[in-house]
Amino acid sequence: MQIKAIKTFLLQDFMDSLAMSGRVHSVFEHAINLEVEKALITLLPDADANIPDSVVLTYKDFALLKNIKLKENILLEDKKIKIGEFEISFANSQNFENNFPVSELATKQEIENRKKLFGFYHELPERAETKFANLLVAIKNKNQQDCENILKTLIGLGSGLTPSADDALLGISATLEFLSKCGIDTFDNFIDIVYNLSKNRTTDVSRKYFKCACQKRYSLPLINVVRSLFENNFKFDFPALAKLLNTGHSSGKDTMRGILLAQKLF
Repeated sequence: MQIKAIKTFLLQDFMDSLAMSGRVHSVFEHAINLEVEKALITLLPDADANIPDSVVLTYKDFALLKNIKLKENILLEDKKIKIGEFEISFANSQNFENNFPVSELATKQEIENRKKLFGFYHELPERAETKFANLLVAIKNKNQQDCENILKTLIGLGSGLTPSADDALLGISATLEFLSKCGIDTFDNFIDIVYNLSKNRTTDVSRKYFKCACQKRYSLPLINVVRSLFENNFKFDFPALAKLLNTGHSSGKDTMRGILLAQKLF
């Protein structure tokens, strides 16, 4: 049975692939993760999630996949994903990138005004907040050894598919990437350190997002929230903010906390 994707957020390697084999990694109510060439490609019916390494289907087509089994073999070739009796085609789907554009930083006063505009308040558990305060000092000083020591106690801290501390780290990483696009000198290899240390410390889903961040790729809601807060002359994207804050049980809020913590870096 052939299923046509609505849109994709894939690296060109996957778009041009002659043949890549893999397996079904995990199956959830609203997402299916496929492990292909050490990457996780997510099938999902949410057209507004816009996450890297994802293939978006209609809700009707996604429901057809409900009986897919864990570890079932898959094949990706010729812009198609073959799983059992299903063939998911993205040959005619538009493929989007997940990168920050070249930007300009807003003034500190304007940033403060925007923060008041949406009135967000959320904190991580106290022990995590203390660790993050120390981590920000290490990032600002570009002290790799201190960063590594603190990250070893932060990565994987919390529960869920993407632990709270991981989400906050992703928010910090996205903000650092935005600052680099503004021509501001940052701790360039921070997220690489996070990804390298994350092995055997956190979930595969968290590692997916860390790996995408190493490729400078983030979900579009996350990108637009960072830009809404910090970019000069950028119109505040309230739908992106709502999408981010409603992600997971607390994942979006934890990511947002990371973004606001990262403001202390500039």
